[in-house]
Amino acid sequence: QAALRQAATTTPVILFTKSIDKGRTWSTPARVNDTPPDRSVFNPAIAVSPDGQHVTIAFYDKRHDTGDGLLVDLYLAESFDGGETWGPNLRLSAVSSDLMLAPLTPSGRMIGDYHGIVPALNFDTPGVVVWVDTRTGSADAFSVSVDRTAGTTFEAWRRLRFSPGELANVPVSGEAADPDLDGLPNVMEYALGRDPKRWEGSPLHSAHEER
Repeated sequence: QAALRQAATTTPVILFTKSIDKGRTWSTPARVNDTPPDRSVFNPAIAVSPDGQHVTIAFYDKRHDTGDGLLVDLYLAESFDGGETWGPNLRLSAVSSDLMLAPLTPSGRMIGDYHGIVPALNFDTPGVVVWVDTRTGSADAFSVSVDRTAGTTFEAWRRLRFSPGELANVPVSGEAADPDLDGLPNVMEYALGRDPKRWEGSPLHSAHEER
């Protein structure tokens, strides 16, 4: 599970926190946007790959604004180890959008109604980000694909599936451990994309040919 929070600071930032125990406990929130401190961000959207490793967060960002707070771009924060570390943000929009061209509502200018993201399923099936900008003079929807460019590692896989106490206990979380007693060590559970704590039956079968 993952969640997004907005920091209680003068300038908003995007924070990421995750849970590996169905929401009972959460990691310390970590900032994922590298926007200059005097420029704000808003409307984040998050997606996570099926293996939990590739985390993508798209958000509106004012780092290219000229000073009036009216120009925004769409940026991407990306992690390949389940949110443990984050790379430099990537600009997704080719041009900045003028917020004054967004629809005017009783609550002000609105630009984010059609903003969303789906994850990359694998190296051959990229994720997709959809957003609204005003490059044409009005608010229109645009999309861009996001390729997955890095794979998982056993250590990142362990950190997503075992608690700190379990990580320190090699007989539980080590490569050769078999906590669910299904006959597969953790390193095989990792390779096969299985849950190391849930007995699913061994996929390995022996066969012999009678002569």
